[in-house]
Amino acid sequence: MLWAGWHAPAFFYNYERSLLTVVTFVVGIVAGAMVLAELYNSTGGSILATALWHSTYNAVVAGGEAVVAVVTTAAVILAFIVIVRRYGPEHLAARPKQVVEEGGWG
Repeated sequence: MLWAGWHAPAFFYNYERSLLTVVTFVVGIVAGAMVLAELYNSTGGSILATALWHSTYNAVVAGGEAVVAVVTTAAVILAFIVIVRRYGPEHLAARPKQVVEEGGWG
């Protein structure tokens, strides 16, 4: 929900306000966060891969027609469902969770 709150300004800027769009927005944001977690873990902790995915998603959704945003968000939600069913909600990837050890990034 924190992630959805962080993205709330984009919602008010880009979307019509209705119960359906609010629910879809929140579900899409949470699903997107989980897809990003899977991508991060699957690439061995690559910030570049996750940043590229996120920026591409933003460009497609914000720069396209409404139907493109809906289809793209639906694809992300479907990807989230597949990831959770395949790897489980605890892991979200075939590889172990990437953790920054105490003492920094090195």
